Amino acid sequence: MFSVHQLSVRARIVLTILIGICSLPTANAQTRTVQERPNIWNPQISTGIVFLGGYSTADEHDHEGAHGLESGFQLQEIELRVESNVDPFFRGIVSLAGHMHEGVMEVGFEEAFLSTIAIPDLTLRAGKFLLNFGKSNLRHTHARHYLSAPMPTTALTGADHLLGIGVSLDYLMPLPFYTELNLQAVRPGWETGHSEDSDGHAHGGGGDPLDLTYVTHLKTLFDLGDTTTLELGGSYMANQDDHGHLQSVWGVDMTMKWVPLQRARYETIDWTTEYISSHRHGVQGDGLYTSIRRQTAQQWWMQLRGGVLGLTRETDTRRYRGETLLAFAPSERSAVRLQYALETQAHSDTTADEHHDLVHEVFLQFIVSMGTHPAHAY
Repeated sequence: MFSVHQLSVRARIVLTILIGICSLPTANAQTRTVQERPNIWNPQISTGIVFLGGYSTADEHDHEGAHGLESGFQLQEIELRVESNVDPFFRGIVSLAGHMHEGVMEVGFEEAFLSTIAIPDLTLRAGKFLLNFGKSNLRHTHARHYLSAPMPTTALTGADHLLGIGVSLDYLMPLPFYTELNLQAVRPGWETGHSEDSDGHAHGGGGDPLDLTYVTHLKTLFDLGDTTTLELGGSYMANQDDHGHLQSVWGVDMTMKWVPLQRARYETIDWTTEYISSHRHGVQGDGLYTSIRRQTAQQWWMQLRGGVLGLTRETDTRRYRGETLLAFAPSERSAVRLQYALETQAHSDTTADEHHDLVHEVFLQFIVSMGTHPAHAY
């Protein structure tokens, strides 16, 4: 029996040819894989539509809707989102959204920014984006847990969604448990106490381009076991009005989530509580809400949320709001949700200790997403 080294030169050549022939199918298969693979630079495009219909007694009593849920049918949101890696270092995201405001569809760029993707434990972002304040502001309308933002968040920050043009930094801190620090400096895209023009439109950033709003957010996450996690967060936002007075809003939040390992697709419970305090336009206010959501089957959710505005009693009114919601989500791309809400505002006056105004709301919402929609925040 001869070894390979003892073969003649001719035998070596024949053996080399045979090995090359045997390897041809593999090479061809790799070539086909590369040719059949989509262009990785093509942008991911998605569209979301949120349809809302229902009835609110606020229209009958001429109450100002705290959450903009008006009786009738409306397209609550239409979103077109495009995102793609620009190169190995940056990723671009553009979101064009339309929202109903006082019966009129307003369309504009909700987000348009570049973010880094190659720096370990650090993400830099520049452009227009949602501010990282509290638990709900990063969620788009279609991704909210309820049909509207929490009452204390909307009332105390002065906006349904906090948006701004500026820069943002996310830093994953080197700690034994998950801790993320976020710093943002933006020109705000909502009313912040600056002067208004003759048409009543607020100038979010004022005349000075360096008159910015600053946001700090800290989030930690702990494993309490194989099935339970605890998230703690804190937020702070500050700016100045036209007279140089400091305006600030801060909040703390807690979320506990239970997901059984063997039934993660069928049963989930999460509990969220958030407290917010603000000092805006010379008025001190605060509020709190708590929410519990339970997934009872793969496609069914039951939810309950209660909130109160005016805990410190420094104003002459205190507002309460309770919401219960039943959701059917046949897939991750569609959902039908039915919500009933009761809101009451207690007034203090000189003739009586307190009287209440009740508002009832019943709304049905339909959500559909098409295309490669990104995953939502935890």
